[in-house]
Parts: sequence; structure tokens; C-alpha cells
Amino acid sequence: MNTRKTPAFTKKVFWGVCKESEWETVGRDWPQIEEAQQQDWEDVLPPQMAPGDRYPIACTATEIPDDGESRVCYGTIIYRDVFGHESSTSWKHLVVREGQALSTHALPGGYSSEWDAGKQGR
Repeated sequence: MNTRKTPAFTKKVFWGVCKESEWETVGRDWPQIEEAQQQDWEDVLPPQMAPGDRYPIACTATEIPDDGESRVCYGTIIYRDVFGHESSTSWKHLVVREGQALSTHALPGGYSSEWDAGKQGR
């Protein structure tokens, strides 16, 4: 979603999922993870979107096995602003199965606004 005051013009999305136990190794280069899948994604996200206005990206849908292990879901979106400046935003969440449902919890440093500010966490 886009919470800023101007539209975002998306260009590319990177994403992946790994076992929580693998994150220490996979996430070393967070947020530029070499194993991430990628796809061009050219769309416009309107400004000041509300949480209920989230825009799903179909290509990033990834099946989470029901094997008792938690996963880390991560990704980065490359976009341009109305002034033509290219930027990126990233995320990493813990995915936990609770019965038949999956829930996600943002991990420390889980959003690029935190690592952009020099608070990069793993």
C-alpha cells in the first residue's frame, strides 16, 4: 500500500519465503537477498491508501507448507515517485500457522523505513 501523499509507480517486485531456521543464513544480505524471485510489476498505487486498501500482488502468492515450521516472508518493491526518483521499500514477516490459519508478524527492522534510518535489524 502507499501511505504517502503522491502516487507510486511500481516497477519491479522481489519476494521469497524461507524456513525461520534458515533466516540467519538467507537474510544476511537483507534486503537484497540473492535467492529472491522477481518480476516486473508496472502499476500505479494511489496516494494515502488506508490499511483496508492494500493492493495484492498475485505473482508473490506462495504456498506455506503445513509442516509445523514457521517461515519468513520477505520482499522489496522498486518504484518511482511523481518526480521520477527511483526508491524501494522492503518487508520481512514471520509467518506462523495457528490451526488452519496463517498469521504474520513484522520482524524487527521489517520495513525499509527502519533500515533507511540506520536501524537495520536482522
